[in-house]
Amino acid sequence: MKTLLKTDAVFSSLSVPYSRSDYGKLKRNITQRGCKEPICVWQGFIVDGHKRYDICRDKALAFSVRNMKFIYQEEAVAWVCRERLKEGQALPFMRKYLMGRLLRAELALSRIRRKAQIHSGKVGEMKQITDTGSAHENWTAVILGKELSMNRSTLEGYARVSRMVDYIRSRDERVFRALLMGDFQMTVKQLSCLKQASDEEISGLYHCLRTEALKRQSKESERKKSYMRQRRTNATGGAVPDGKEEKKIEIITGIKEMPKFDPDSELNGLSMTIPMWSNAIRRAGEKMNLHIASDMARMQLRRALLQIDNQVQKLLEELRHD
Repeated sequence: MKTLLKTDAVFSSLSVPYSRSDYGKLKRNITQRGCKEPICVWQGFIVDGHKRYDICRDKALAFSVRNMKFIYQEEAVAWVCRERLKEGQALPFMRKYLMGRLLRAELALSRIRRKAQIHSGKVGEMKQITDTGSAHENWTAVILGKELSMNRSTLEGYARVSRMVDYIRSRDERVFRALLMGDFQMTVKQLSCLKQASDEEISGLYHCLRTEALKRQSKESERKKSYMRQRRTNATGGAVPDGKEEKKIEIITGIKEMPKFDPDSELNGLSMTIPMWSNAIRRAGEKMNLHIASDMARMQLRRALLQIDNQVQKLLEELRHD
């Protein structure tokens, strides 16, 4: 079958990103053996099998289609998330994103079902539903947490992170993919600050993080090469006394080397975060009206700005002495 299928950003974002080598293996396997697994489709949109579909279209290969019977989009999202998590191929950050996205889908479905119960008359007063709304959401998180063997609060934290990551995807697809691949590592605070960043700042952040990632990869590659050279030296009896070669190799391979300390990491992280703070303060200053604000709000803002100014002056003084 060579049907032209449609793609949707929501479903494509749930596709586990592959490295070049893994994608190459998948491409060779499909080219040589054909596409064995069907492309899962809902209402004409690809739900599962984006990479297989792209390869088949590129190589003009036949593929089968499996039409999924979902009622709501979030139902399809929940199914895809569970399938991705079952496969176990997702990288650590991608797993967190999928778990958070799964909780958001289940919460949305829970709200839809409760509304349906209200309209069908299966639930009594509207007040009863309003009062227990948060309880229903908490219970949904608890049930899913048991399914995933995870604490409810941790799962809810993943849901908040997934919202931030989806917002980043709407602004810059490159940062989104790099986060899921584990190329970039950002704290929750840094992710939250991106909401106030301009497109130029996000683009600049991408290039900055990309440079840092390449440096880390280069250091890791050099470390592995050095480690292998040491092993070959020991294996050939370079400076190892007779009878101790096997023991030394065993000790080396049994110890996990820690990554080298990077003295610039904290400074680089702060240098990337400060422009976002500055931009947020500037935007707030343009919108606020100090003349109509309460004395309490003005005092709190003044105290917060003085604290920031105090920390900035201390850091500037240290930099001057250096």
